[in-house]
Amino acid sequence: AKKRVTINGGGSYITLNASGIESATAGEYRTRAGYYVRREKAQHKPDIAPLANAINDGSHNIRYLCTDDNGVPMMNTPYRAFLADGSVLEGVSDGEGYTKLFTSAQVQDVLLHMIPEAINA
Repeated sequence: AKKRVTINGGGSYITLNASGIESATAGEYRTRAGYYVRREKAQHKPDIAPLANAINDGSHNIRYLCTDDNGVPMMNTPYRAFLADGSVLEGVSDGEGYTKLFTSAQVQDVLLHMIPEAINA
């Protein structure tokens, strides 16, 4: 049995594994429950917003090699990149499976969502 389950649909996904639950969507995110409790961690690091006027000097850059569960590169596959500043970029991996080069003035997280079903749509 796999140790990870990912459900994709309509540009959104949810992944369940031993380390946690991850979900992302380009649209609205709704949660419904009869009872819902959200608990904070024992230690909480304050969120520090990126500098609003930071100049994108390209001093931080990264690109990703996208592979499937078997380690095979996902060539010419559409993707969405969700950046920490809230922006969403769309692209297509190249002939070797790499994304475009993401550049910024500071380090920021990038959540990458591959959309292989769009290839034959």
